[in-house]
Amino acid sequence: MPIFLPPYVTLSNTADILGILSFLISILIWIKSDRIKKELTCQINNYKKEQSEIKIKLAALRENIYTDKIMTVHIKSQIRTEILRFKKLFSLIITFEDKIKIFLIMRILNKKCDTDSIKLCQHLDYFIARLDKKENKLWKNLWYSGL
Repeated sequence: MPIFLPPYVTLSNTADILGILSFLISILIWIKSDRIKKELTCQINNYKKEQSEIKIKLAALRENIYTDKIMTVHIKSQIRTEILRFKKLFSLIITFEDKIKIFLIMRILNKKCDTDSIKLCQHLDYFIARLDKKENKLWKNLWYSGL
C-alpha cells in the first residue's frame, strides 16, 4: 500500500536537493574561473615577453614582401607560422578583430595563385602595430575586476 505524503514534504525535499546542486555548481564555476584567471595571467605575461620578438619577425617578413618583392613558399610558410604562433599563444587575449585578420591572412596565404601582396602587407601592418602597443586597457580592466 503506497504512502502518500503531503505536497509540502516533496516540495521541501526537491528544494533541498536543488539547493545542494546549486551549491556544487557554484563551486565548480569558481574552480573553472580560477583556472581561466591563471591562464589569462600566463598569456598576458607571455605577451609582454614575446611581443617584440614576434613584431620584429613579422616586420622583416613584410619588408621581404613589400620592398624586395620576394614571395616564395618559404616566406609564406614563415608568415603562416608566426601568425598561427601568435594565435595559439594568445588565444584568450586576442580580440575578435585580430581573429578576423588572422583568417584573412590565412586566406591570402592559402591561395594557389599569386597572392595579393599589398593586402597581405596591410594585414601584417595591423599586427605589427598591434604588437607595438604596450598595454591593452581591456587586460587592465580584467585584471582589476578580479579576473
